[in-house]
Amino acid sequence: MKALLLSLIVVAGVGVAAWQGSAGVDLVVVNGRIYTVDAAQPWVEAVAIRGSRIVAVGTTTEIGQLAGPQTRTIDLRGAFASPGFNDAHVHIDSTGFYRGDSGGGVAAASRQLDYAR
Repeated sequence: MKALLLSLIVVAGVGVAAWQGSAGVDLVVVNGRIYTVDAAQPWVEAVAIRGSRIVAVGTTTEIGQLAGPQTRTIDLRGAFASPGFNDAHVHIDSTGFYRGDSGGGVAAASRQLDYAR
């Protein structure tokens, strides 16, 4: 068991060292409670991102070592984060419904557009 644990630590260290010698990362997010959606490693403290890809996950110390002079750092200060995207759009035909406007047709659409402006 000790040999397995030592092997995992060495492999993780080699992976971090390999990234240190690469072109660098654009963003590191550290000091968080980050859910990875990976059953093998569901929670980490930090992630490193290059372009639009997560390239490494691990502890704040490990991922912090990947940051270079041009790397942006976000300190979550213990906050939760998870991978995903935000979709902030509105279906204009239902906006009036949620505001309480009744009916349809041109008059309702006109009110909805006025509200949107």
